[in-house]
Amino acid sequence: MTQIRNGRWLFIVGGMCGILYPILDLSFFALYPLAAGGAMRSGTGVQTYMGRLAELGERPLVVALEWVHTLLPLLLLPFALALYRLLSRGRRRNLGLLALVFLLLSLGLTLPSNAMNATLNHDLGRSYMEATSEAERVAIFAAFRALGAWHGGLNQMASVLYLAFVGISCAGLVLSRTYRVRGWLGIGGALFALFKLTPVWPGMTNFLWTGVAYTVWPIAVGIGLLRGPTEVEEPGV
Repeated sequence: MTQIRNGRWLFIVGGMCGILYPILDLSFFALYPLAAGGAMRSGTGVQTYMGRLAELGERPLVVALEWVHTLLPLLLLPFALALYRLLSRGRRRNLGLLALVFLLLSLGLTLPSNAMNATLNHDLGRSYMEATSEAERVAIFAAFRALGAWHGGLNQMASVLYLAFVGISCAGLVLSRTYRVRGWLGIGGALFALFKLTPVWPGMTNFLWTGVAYTVWPIAVGIGLLRGPTEVEEPGV
């Protein structure tokens, strides 16, 4: 218990990051259409879509928001470190370490995947619009689609790794009286997330995945960390 009190600063920082991450993530999706403005106009066709990417790349506010969103998952790192410290006693120690490893792997895929939105997508859009021949445009669009498939694969794997982080962390949390409810909340969100990988109710499960695993759970645990996690150190655990 003394060890936890001595690391109080880590719980404060980790708790704040756990609360801020989902709030800022949702704020990005609210602000991005406003910053994009007319570039989000409706329209179909390859040329319209690539022209939209090129135009968005010329707007400093849009690019700045994309870079902020790219780096935003780093807020999960101090949150995960606080959870690791919380679970670093008794039989929970290995669970905390394993959860931290899975989050680091998830971040290793998420950061380059998100960075593509602020760099390669806009560059390819500009190159497509500046192309002087149809063959050149076809080649650029083929490269764009290949990168899109790579981007989707990275996002899928990063989601699975984040799911593992949530589930393993919560397996440790349910062993304590103080965090048991928050642990079951995260496990519930992780189970709903499994359906994201299937075509069964994709709209509903995507909402539950985002709402529980990415928003409700980190905020709930973050509030608990800010309140003071001393009671998690139970005798014999």
